[in-house]
Amino acid sequence: NNQKTSLTEKRISIDAYTKEHGIENIDFIKIDTDGHDYEVLLGAEQTLKRSVLGAAIEVPFHGPAHPHANVFCNIDRFMRECGFSLYVLDSYPCSKGALPAQFTYKLPAQTTKGQLLWGDAVYFRDGGDPSYSSKWDFTFDTARLHKLCCFFEIMGLGDCAAEILVRLRDTTEHKKEYTMLLDLLVRGFAQTALSYDNYIQAFDADPTRLYPK
Repeated sequence: NNQKTSLTEKRISIDAYTKEHGIENIDFIKIDTDGHDYEVLLGAEQTLKRSVLGAAIEVPFHGPAHPHANVFCNIDRFMRECGFSLYVLDSYPCSKGALPAQFTYKLPAQTTKGQLLWGDAVYFRDGGDPSYSSKWDFTFDTARLHKLCCFFEIMGLGDCAAEILVRLRDTTEHKKEYTMLLDLLVRGFAQTALSYDNYIQAFDADPTRLYPK
């Protein structure tokens, strides 16, 4: 391969890009820049606060101890200050060269054992909190709540999606439709043929039924 790689010196923030192109709403942001994720977040602050429902970010666990280092503690603080909560954290170990462990994949990267070095964090707004809008300058309309339910289900967070659907079922006229969605949701999340209401009733009657077998 004789092709030469050239790197651009031009940099643009997400906030500047959305403003330049007239983009008002972004639902989800995924950031994986191998070392500059916190800087990307700083350049997306207005976009995050305006419309974003969730974000997936690569997070290093180690680095300099100053407030602008690209490390998990700073990223987590920034996201919480923007109104987001941590929902998923996948962490990856890497063994020391003094005693190498088995690689997780067929490439020299993370290993099955060793010190945690980095991870993937997923943040969402808490659409199930009835007082969320009073805490943060962000309004959930029905469309945004539906999108958030979809994101939760995609990430395996069916319980978080159910929390929103129950709230919608109890406060709107579409009880039949939301009941149907809850029934579909519980089948995938709990691997049961029970309806949502019957599943909750069974749990309330005997929570030990969900103990490990």
